[in-house]
Formats: sequence, structure tokens, C-alpha cells
Amino acid sequence: MAISFDALRDHYPTDPKAELFERMGGQWPALVDDPLYANTCCVRLSIALKGAGVGIPAQYKEAIEGDGTAIVLKVKTMGELVTALLGKPYWGMSKNPGQPVGAGTIPARAGILVYHVAWNDATGHFDLWTGNDFVGNGNFGGIADGFSLAFWSLV
Repeated sequence: MAISFDALRDHYPTDPKAELFERMGGQWPALVDDPLYANTCCVRLSIALKGAGVGIPAQYKEAIEGDGTAIVLKVKTMGELVTALLGKPYWGMSKNPGQPVGAGTIPARAGILVYHVAWNDATGHFDLWTGNDFVGNGNFGGIADGFSLAFWSLV
């Protein structure tokens, strides 16, 4: 399936979590301080996919927006969804936690990037990658903490 990077970027919410949850409606505004919903990378990518015309199939649904639209909450599930949509990653690497990775290591192409980390409150982070920087709140410190990365190139 062809997914436009520009369409994803245009629909990727970068507003603060409280504003994002307010805009999502339903029960989301009440969850803004709930530690179970502290990480929003998969929620944000779900919203971007929806805006780009790619719905979340029922088997990947972990929650719903106020309008009833399916969204993904977990990095593992988002990885399964992105792989189902786009196939195997264009690029990936394993690394030792603590080993830094700079922008020059990641392909200089636009796409979807995930890094896997053993944090207490998350197993990694999904973000859009412009070819030299993150669209969301991904960062190289988080990548340094991690043990693997995968990247899906988009047009």
C-alpha cells in the first residue's frame, strides 16, 4: 500500500497531550493525567494514518477516539500494523543500549521510524522521520537508550 509521507505529516498532531486529548473527545480529556496514557506516539501515528486515508483495521484496534475511530496504543501493535501496511522495513539495525546513533546513520529519506527501548513505561517510540529529523518528539537520546531501530521509507 502506498502511503504519502506528506499526507501523514500534514495530519500528524504535534500539539501538547492535553490539547490532543481534548480534540480526540470522548473519554480522552479525562485521561490526560492517567499514567497508562502518558505515551502518545502510537495515538499520534494512528491519527496521522486516519487523516491520510488509512484506517486502523479492527484486529489492531486498542482504543477508540471520541468519534469511534480505532486507534493503536502500543508500540508492538503499531509495528504489526505498519508491517502489514508497508511490508518489511526498508532499513533497520540492532545496537547496544547506550550506543549513540546520529542522524547520518538513519536513511536520509522520509518515512516512519521506530526505536525499541526497555523503558519502564514504554517499549519504544514511533515517529515520522523527515530524512534528517523527527516530526514528533523522537530524539537521539531515546535512540541511544534503545536496542534496535526500523525504518519504512515513504514517498
